[in-house]
Amino acid sequence: MSLSVQSSMAYEHFDEAISDNFCPMQLDQSTLDPNFAGNFGTRALSRTSLSVVTSDALEVRRDKQHIGLTSDAFFLLKIQLKGVGVFRQRNREAVLQPGDFTLCSTTEPYELLLPQAYSQAVLSIPQSLLHDMIPNAERLLAKHQLGDMAANSVFVSLVGAMIN
Repeated sequence: MSLSVQSSMAYEHFDEAISDNFCPMQLDQSTLDPNFAGNFGTRALSRTSLSVVTSDALEVRRDKQHIGLTSDAFFLLKIQLKGVGVFRQRNREAVLQPGDFTLCSTTEPYELLLPQAYSQAVLSIPQSLLHDMIPNAERLLAKHQLGDMAANSVFVSLVGAMIN
């Protein structure tokens, strides 16, 4: 069950890989190290996909302009593997430590701040599929889920086993 991993990429290729595989978004170039490097790996899982994103410090924004570029509606379950991630959507903020996770929607604006080198696993789920399991999934957007809670740690361990 290995991921197909892209080799270390400069900003332009990394930006393209992220937007193509998740949804159109803007990676803020003004905050990037001139020697920026990122890696991206993904694996299709039936109607979902599991990806691992690793890079140097980064700021990501998805705004209304980006949302208008695609009609696909996905939930992205972001699991922090290394470093710290700050995710904002719907006027909520989730500060993620390794093992923590949160849910975001590609149909609404969001921000992701990664102030240092990081790694995240991202489970991409069609919104219709998650709504079949959790009818009011939007109530979970940008809610901080602690990775060390019993049920959450089982989930995080399962995802870890899938990417290794």
